[in-house]
Amino acid sequence: MKKYFIATIATGLVILCFNISCQYLNVDPYFMDVFSADSVFARKNFIDAYLWNTATYILPEAGSHAETAHYPYMVGSDDAFWTYKRGTFPQNYFSANEMDATSSYFQNWGHFYKGIRKANTILTHIDECKDATTLEKREIMGMTLFLRGYFYFKLLEQYGPVVITPDVPQGYDQTLDVLALPRSSYDECVEYICEDLEAAAAILPEQQIDAYWMRPTRGAALSLISRLRLYAASPLYNGNNQFYSNWMNVDGSHFISQTEDNEKWAEAAVAAYRVIQLAEDQGVYGLHIKPRKENSPLLAPNVPTASFPEGAGDIDVYHSYSDMFNGETIMYKNVECIWGDDSEATSLNRIQQGTHPLFLYGWNGLNATQKLVDAYYMRDGGTINKTILPEYKYSATGYTLTDEFFSDYLLPAGTFNMYANREYRFYATIMFSGAKFYGLSTTGGSAYSNFFVNYSADGNSGAIVGSDPDDRLLSGYSFRKYTHPDDNFFFGKVSKKAFARIRYAEILLNYVEALNELTGTYTVDNITVTRDKEKIKKYFDMIRYRAGLPGLTDEEVNDPEVLREIILKERFIEFALEGRRYHDQRRWKRLENDYQPFEGMNVEALKSQPDMFFQRTRVSHVNVRRNYDRRLYFFPIPTSDLDKNPKLVQNPGW
Repeated sequence: MKKYFIATIATGLVILCFNISCQYLNVDPYFMDVFSADSVFARKNFIDAYLWNTATYILPEAGSHAETAHYPYMVGSDDAFWTYKRGTFPQNYFSANEMDATSSYFQNWGHFYKGIRKANTILTHIDECKDATTLEKREIMGMTLFLRGYFYFKLLEQYGPVVITPDVPQGYDQTLDVLALPRSSYDECVEYICEDLEAAAAILPEQQIDAYWMRPTRGAALSLISRLRLYAASPLYNGNNQFYSNWMNVDGSHFISQTEDNEKWAEAAVAAYRVIQLAEDQGVYGLHIKPRKENSPLLAPNVPTASFPEGAGDIDVYHSYSDMFNGETIMYKNVECIWGDDSEATSLNRIQQGTHPLFLYGWNGLNATQKLVDAYYMRDGGTINKTILPEYKYSATGYTLTDEFFSDYLLPAGTFNMYANREYRFYATIMFSGAKFYGLSTTGGSAYSNFFVNYSADGNSGAIVGSDPDDRLLSGYSFRKYTHPDDNFFFGKVSKKAFARIRYAEILLNYVEALNELTGTYTVDNITVTRDKEKIKKYFDMIRYRAGLPGLTDEEVNDPEVLREIILKERFIEFALEGRRYHDQRRWKRLENDYQPFEGMNVEALKSQPDMFFQRTRVSHVNVRRNYDRRLYFFPIPTSDLDKNPKLVQNPGW
């Protein structure tokens, strides 16, 4: 009975925590937090309940693509877009610049401050718990510091400089003069967040047991620092006197540093290298690879055949990439996943449903862009504009004459030549007209599985199939990424998947980008870094070899500006539909300039007119209008919060 009584109280506390509505600078609801502190922190199991409720303020990175939408990043750039523009698919409102500071879409300002207040409450009261050991208190502190750092990181990522609230939660009886605080500068926010994450990294374990694999580790904390330091070194935030010379706080100080500091790239390089050291010294992380089999892809003659990571001779370069996303590799057993989440399954399922044809109960509305398709390399590392080996020359006319089969993937005869001889990440990511849809979880016959999609107007996945004019692809491309060969919505069979919030591939690319930007030699945290060409090649080539491509040439490495574009293109390809593209374009001040009107294939052509279908065509649709300008570099602070706090300065353009 005693155990049951305690469990009941703990459950009640969780429910209570879920129903507390704390808003930043909305004082009255804080009363219950303050009032219940004595009860919550009397027992460790109550603290655990409060801690895990605090963790629920972590939002899905993959986004929730129907009914709610936490972030527009995954389909808010130039690699993907939804056909729809409705309340349940609001991402296009963002990229069409049709929001204002009163819009409810993507507003996470108050949400993360609730999480921060709860984290501060734990850190303030943890020593009051009498039945927790010193070690248990330390573990709680490590998790809580990570959560607070993460919440501030997500605020900074979305809104730019934010308000750093007092570490001790303010009481409900404080005056507005005490509660109203100005925003800190971007660099001040960065240092505060990094201090939290450094402290968390010193406490968190290097690995979690399988049952707790979603909980953050030391590597997760260090990796968030790596991502943040890369942001801070980038041109948007580092010496940006072009965009933000007049953007100032209430005291007249600049929000964004007006003087470029090259040492910030050194800090970014060291932050990434610390994760690499953890991977190499402890064997905790690495790139996901699958061993080569009899039907594994053939490599181009200029791709090294040594064993990975010196080459690609012993790995299956298709499955090494595809199986990270489609559920074939269990995420907690994937060494590339530094921090992941299987609660993202609903979001990922909606992504899959967006790529499924209508007659399989899909939505058929998640589009890949021609720009993304064009970015993928040929198998020899050539591009659509630059031939390396004649046998892999790009062609945008004609059709293949023979079947090609590799890694359980069929590229049938009659495939449009634009899609032939492309690198293997292309086939693991993109669905194009003529690509095979598997859906092997059913024995329903060829009508529902093992068919070839046709995105022509009257094709099996075309516009005429559905009654809703929006239920169709506008670009003629969709995504295979996140879809397992067994997945089939018609029969309600979709394999469970998880989302990697941070992959080791990102750390490697963070490192080489930071090294490439260095103009001197720096020592940070007793680690000396400079523009080391051999290290750049070593760690960049690991990404290339895993994809079955040749590594960097000396000519490419010798020119920092050329290499910068290569690195950013690699990130575009490697992280397609993972939500990283928007942040890369933004931090390099390219969001509005990179965008060109979307192109795709001519989806108005009939299936009897393939030569008309396979023509580059501008996507022209009322739902897909991109209108990027500089105000979209930061989201607006909600008007309601500005009204409460006279010291808040709104973001530029809002």
